[in-house]
Amino acid sequence: MKILGINISHHGSSCLIEDGVIKYFLEDERICRQKGYNVTESTDWEDYRRLSIYFLDEVLKYTNHIDYIIFSSFEREEECPRTSDDVIIDEYLERLKEGGVTWDEVIFQSENHHIYHAANSFYASGFDDAVSLVMDGGGGLFDDEDVIYDTTGDYNYFREVESIFFCDYENGIEDEWQHFGFSGNSPESTEDISIKDYFVHEDDDLVISNSLSCGPLFNRMSYLLGFRSGEDAGKVMGMASYCKNSKVNSGWWDEIDWYVNDEGVRVTTTDLADYLSEDNPFPFERTDFSEEAFFYKCKIAKKLQDETLKHTVSLIRKAVEFTDSKNVILSGGYSANCMNNYRYLEQLPNSVKLYIDPIPNDAGTALGAAKWLYYKLTGSTVKNPLTTLYLG
Repeated sequence: MKILGINISHHGSSCLIEDGVIKYFLEDERICRQKGYNVTESTDWEDYRRLSIYFLDEVLKYTNHIDYIIFSSFEREEECPRTSDDVIIDEYLERLKEGGVTWDEVIFQSENHHIYHAANSFYASGFDDAVSLVMDGGGGLFDDEDVIYDTTGDYNYFREVESIFFCDYENGIEDEWQHFGFSGNSPESTEDISIKDYFVHEDDDLVISNSLSCGPLFNRMSYLLGFRSGEDAGKVMGMASYCKNSKVNSGWWDEIDWYVNDEGVRVTTTDLADYLSEDNPFPFERTDFSEEAFFYKCKIAKKLQDETLKHTVSLIRKAVEFTDSKNVILSGGYSANCMNNYRYLEQLPNSVKLYIDPIPNDAGTALGAAKWLYYKLTGSTVKNPLTTLYLG
């Protein structure tokens, strides 16, 4: 069985899996030489043409017929018809058709974004079973308008920002808990985090809130500290290590609570949202990189790391409590926080085994979607753990 997985979110990617074995994995940015390359946002025709040729050639190295093609996405809003998921999918299929590639079935389930993150990390881990925590800037959209109207009095977009799954080879990837919040997908704008009313709606294993999870919080803070939102989150993480040399004064970020517990759900506070809704909430200009401004930014970056660390540890403990599994896997864009990844073990019991997805950003969902479909269709219990990142 040959399955072609294609991620059409940011960090575009594709892969081919044959009988559960990865034949190739290709990230678009490797071809276009642009970090986080997104074909839907590019205006460079040569980049697009080069990517199209390379993608098709890579598929044809292995086969000209595919059993299943499965697409992954973060579920684009319908307000963007020119770059809608359906349009992008049609372009990929046309590219394959023109190259002489045939297929039996095409699958696209946009709401499975976090499931594909979990699948990629679980099937790569080698664990017999595990609990998966997925945290990123935003997955699938919450589509129950009645619940949103009843909760907020106004319709708004809420995306899946935190998810817990139980994973094994008998049942696959099973939902345990989902949190939909403000995704902050436009960190340059304050619209996504302007909060009129504080609320938390909880219904068993489903939470909707006004909270900014760690991914959206990093997106907004990265922008405010002078960088490009999520693309430069790693620079903010790195700046945190320079905090020990900082001699600047404290500010509101040290004086307020960032998170609060509301009936067992940790959400960001309205105080934090109020400050982050301002165009310039810090005592320096956004693009000021003088020595004083730099050390201010280092201090704020360290606070951001510490607060998101505490939040993530609380979610890991929740995940273990839900499932009784001591094998914990982390995926989603926030799991690329390599500095905090080492710190989790200091605060978790020695019995907890931790596996971090080596491809936690959306590029990994091409692999996750293909693996998820393979194990779902075949019922296979054969493990193919990831042993190398040299995947072609």
